[in-house]
Parts: sequence; C-alpha cells; structure tokens
Amino acid sequence: MKNITLVILLVLTTSNAICQVDQGAPRFGYVFSPDQRYVVIDLSAGRVVGSGSIPDIVPLTGGFADLFGGEVLLQSGTLASLSSPDAPTKLAVINQLREVGGPRLKFARLLSDAPNSAGVVWGKVLGRNLLAVSSQNEQIQTALYDSALNVVKTLREFYVTPTTCVSSDGQTIYSVASGSGRQIQVANLRSLAVTRSSYSGLGNPAAFYKAPMASDGCVVAFIERMSKATAGPMPATIYLRNVEKNTTLNSFPVAGDGRFALVLERSLLLLDLTELSPNTLPDGTTVGVRRASTGTLVLYDTASGKETSRIAVPVNGRLADVSVDGKTAYYLSPSLLTIVDLVNARVAASVKLPFPDGIFVLASEQSVTSTGRPASPPSSRKSACGCYACGVLLSVDFPNKNPSCAGILATDACPQALAEMPDKGAAFCKEVKKSSKDGSLAGCTALANYCNSLERP
Repeated sequence: MKNITLVILLVLTTSNAICQVDQGAPRFGYVFSPDQRYVVIDLSAGRVVGSGSIPDIVPLTGGFADLFGGEVLLQSGTLASLSSPDAPTKLAVINQLREVGGPRLKFARLLSDAPNSAGVVWGKVLGRNLLAVSSQNEQIQTALYDSALNVVKTLREFYVTPTTCVSSDGQTIYSVASGSGRQIQVANLRSLAVTRSSYSGLGNPAAFYKAPMASDGCVVAFIERMSKATAGPMPATIYLRNVEKNTTLNSFPVAGDGRFALVLERSLLLLDLTELSPNTLPDGTTVGVRRASTGTLVLYDTASGKETSRIAVPVNGRLADVSVDGKTAYYLSPSLLTIVDLVNARVAASVKLPFPDGIFVLASEQSVTSTGRPASPPSSRKSACGCYACGVLLSVDFPNKNPSCAGILATDACPQALAEMPDKGAAFCKEVKKSSKDGSLAGCTALANYCNSLERP
C-alpha cells in the first residue's frame, strides 16, 4: 500500500480554483500559520483583532480549508507528522467562540472518517448541508457528510476536486479533474453509481493544455493553451461551460495562467496572473523555472469576454479567496494580507501578519456564536425548499414549496419545519418513504419518529 502523508483538514481553500458557498457576510477572516499560530482579522476595519495558537494541529500551507456548519475545517498535520512524514492526513474541526473584540478559535475534534479511509486528499463544501471529503488507502473513496458532520454515504472510486459541484436538484455530483484524461466523474446520489465522461471535445481538439481552473456552481472555467508554457506571459483562452447541462456559455482570451475565481452573479472572472520565471536558489544559482506571481489581478466581464480592470498587488503572493458576492478579494503575500475592493478596482487595506505565510479562511458574523455552534437563522431568511432524506441522501422537496425558497434542511432540522405545515408534513413523509430504497424510514430515526407519530390515532 502506498504511503500517504498524514494531514489534518481545517477547511481552507488554497487550490488554483477559488469557490464559495454563501455563509453570510464575511465580518472576520482567519490566517493559520504552519507553526500552529493564528490571527483573527476584522475585515471591515482592516486590522488584526485577536491571535492565539492551536497546539493540537499543524496547519498545512496549500491544504484544504473552508467553513461548514459554523465550524472551520482545516487540513493540517498532527504533532506526530512533524517526526513522521508518512503519517496520514485528517480533518480538524475548529470551533469559533464569540468574545469581545472578535472570535476565539478552539480545537474541537478530528472529523470522523469513512470506513477504511486513510489520508485525506481533498474536500469540498457543496452546500449548507453537504460536505464531500476524499481520502485514499489502497483505493480512493469520498465520504459525504451532513451538517452535523456525520458520514451519510460513501462513494467508491470517486474523488473530489476544487471544481466539484452538485446539480441543481441535489441528486448528482460532478467532479472535474485536471490531467491528460480530461475526465468528468458523475456520481448519482440515489444509486451511488459513478460514471465518467470527458471534456476533451471542448474548444480546440489540438490544444496542448486544457484544465478546469475555477467554478461557480456547475459552471466551470476551463483554460486552454495551444503550446507548452514558456517564460513570461502566456496568453490563453477561457471556456465557461455548464457541466450539468453540457453547454458552453462563452469563451474569450485571457492574459495568461494563474489562480482564478468565478462569480457569475457579478459576471466576474478574476485572474491572479502568474508567469514562468527563472528558479534562483539562495546561493544565486539558477535551476530551471518556477511559476511566480506577477503582482497583478486581472478582471474580466464573463458576458462580453472583455478585460475591465487591472489591480496591482504585492508580488510573491497568491489569491487566497473571494467573497461570495464577488466584491472583495483577499490576497496573501509574505507577512501581509491585502484586502482588494473589486468594485472600485483598488486595494482597500493591507494587514500586517506576525508570520510569513499561512492559510486564509473567511468567517461570517452569523457563524460565530458563544458556543461555537451555528447561530439561529435570521427571521428574514427564505424558507427551505425541502429536507435531506436520511439513508438515501436525497433532497426531497416540500409539497407546495414557496417559489422563492432557498436551500435544503438537514435531516435533524426537518421535524420542526414539518410541524409548521398545514398537514404537519404528512405528504412529505409519504414522499420520503416512496423515495427510500425499502419504502420505509427504518434507517433514519429523526424522521421515522416524527413521521410515524402522524399515523398514530
């Protein structure tokens, strides 16, 4: 069996693809250092308002990180991994605790693995109630977690990538991979069957390089180059393709390669432009080339395909994240977090960090509570469209759902919503039983107890 380096996962995203799940307005941001320290940044004020350390983990620069269910998940090594490079990877769950001036972070636990899993490879938050985490032992597998961080299903021979998405009806997962195979994996959440297709036919069939670079939902930005990368800028073409509907929305030229972010609501494609430069060692010798930042963020209008702005940022840095509304970007460089106003195309603030490098995670005011658990949703929030059905991982819509509904409730939150319906959820319970493999709710105590109580005289 191949050895897998052990890493613990706190959810942060530092791959070439930047993607977002709406968690509310980003009031705070966290930067985690590989030496176990972290800082809390008030993004509105543009300053550090708290700091601390989490001795239970060793955050991994370049690892997966994100916010899910009001908790931070972070890819990190254990203390054992400091002396053993072959230790396997895990996900760490970090609570956000409200305190005067800003949140404090506290290690809660390691995320429970799916059976027979070893090192975590990657993860992706696919919605408020769905987290997918891929791990590898002798084979790759992906565990699907609900909002309570319980494993509800496991997909064999399926792996998550930064551009993985879930279909509009919540029944199918599409995972778009880089590499010569140019493969798209398709997982059916009802049958757990995994099929495969290819994006090789997208664009010019003679392209030297083609790969997914960013996504917003199931719309993926693919980059295409006609020749091998060389030193200096390397113009390329971007294709915007809806992998669920199998349609190409637009294509246009871009200045080169780099880290991308896609926000369709603002018709925005953001490029952190990089280029190949000589790889100079500390002793002054040059060995090959390396991809380095040019210190330029390039903004494109996805509708017209035209470049709209360029923003200068520090060199030797990287795009760390973009707010869900596409109005703000966060850029990490040595000992500095740069907050970028994308609406007015300017640097809004520069925050000095007490360490040279780290992993950035966006938090939100509504996700920080006195107990570290998600806050209750505001009364103005739109009603949910349905609930996840335990045991089958299907989102079953409510009868006569509100046309302006949004989101799917976790199973444990479903009974309360059903109790407020005119029929107390009887029609919904019947639909869930019909969708279940064995026609019953035996595998789901939360829903079974409630639905069965409706049938008692």
